[in-house]
Amino acid sequence: MAAAEGVRGRLIVLQGVLGARLGGLRAADPVVAGAVPWLAQAGFRVEALARMASLSPRQVLRRFHDWVGYGPKTLQRVLRPQRSLLLAKAGAGPGLASLAAAAGYADQAHMTRDVGELAGLAPRQLVTGGTATLRMSDLFKPASLPRA
Repeated sequence: MAAAEGVRGRLIVLQGVLGARLGGLRAADPVVAGAVPWLAQAGFRVEALARMASLSPRQVLRRFHDWVGYGPKTLQRVLRPQRSLLLAKAGAGPGLASLAAAAGYADQAHMTRDVGELAGLAPRQLVTGGTATLRMSDLFKPASLPRA
């Protein structure tokens, strides 16, 4: 890039390098990509997805492990606190119990356990704290990156 002439020349070099690196990427698995919006909702069932995709539940698990790094239920567990945060910001209900129900948790204790294990916070801290968004983004960082 140092030898490239001007900003335009550097951009062309950068484009070429990125194109070469990204050119070998595979297209996303359509079953996995199509399932992510479902996972963001309460009540997702792997068996239902498998039936709709004409796959076995085991094949669905394999595809998720290949593309996401873990199974669909784990991804759903990671997405559920994010749904809680969005619902809380939208004024989902008067208390944590109604927020838990709206977000798809079995009960408030289930939400407390999950949020504590995944974000290191109590649900009240998650929905009212200024670091909530940063904490939620931490759930998607690889283990080797420092947490905020």
